[in-house]
Amino acid sequence: MASFTRLGDDKSFWFCDQYGAGTGDVARSYTEFKRKLRIVPAASLEYHMYRADDGSDFENWMKGVVKRGAASNKIRSIREKRVYGEDLRKALLSTLR
Repeated sequence: MASFTRLGDDKSFWFCDQYGAGTGDVARSYTEFKRKLRIVPAASLEYHMYRADDGSDFENWMKGVVKRGAASNKIRSIREKRVYGEDLRKALLSTLR
């Protein structure tokens, strides 16, 4: 998938707060996803990173929707290190440059 390919609502990444309620932030492309990582609350990043045992929402979206397996694997590595807060944001942004 191209970095700028615009996804429909059913494939877009919808960010949630730490309770699972939508934040209003939506990424409709890989490029937009990277921009949103800069502005969504850190609690949202943590929610999506650690809420499930079978991989983070970020990993699953990268692999299943955006078709970026290498990025998914790099995100898994961050998850396994249990990074939180602004350090998590920095790690994700660095990984997805």
